[in-house]
Amino acid sequence: MARILLLALLGFSLCFFHRLDGSTILQSADIVSSFPSADANDPILGGGFSPVNPNDPKVVAVGKFVVDQHNKDTKPTLEFVKVVTAESQVVARIIYNITIAAKDANLLNNYRALVSVDLIKGGKKLLFFEGPL
Repeated sequence: MARILLLALLGFSLCFFHRLDGSTILQSADIVSSFPSADANDPILGGGFSPVNPNDPKVVAVGKFVVDQHNKDTKPTLEFVKVVTAESQVVARIIYNITIAAKDANLLNNYRALVSVDLIKGGKKLLFFEGPL
């Protein structure tokens, strides 16, 4: 249901409804404003980022994945230390906005990444990486 609502919202957000004479009947902003506001404290809310425990084993696995993917693509290599902060977003996948601590040689730095985790297959994809912060 949420997926259908999201697709409908995206479709409406890209268009205007017009009469034959060219005057506007309804703008996408009118449609969007008719939906209730999101409650930032609702942990089940699809689409928004919510804090997650940085020590959760799934989150730690995502942090290690970030370092592994980064090390495949660039040199010098990093050594994973810990997840500093993490948030997740549930849509058709889980998107993690994660800050990790990693060592570059012996220098400890924080790095930020976005990681997509497939809910069915469990595959991970590194979407964005930046740092040191």
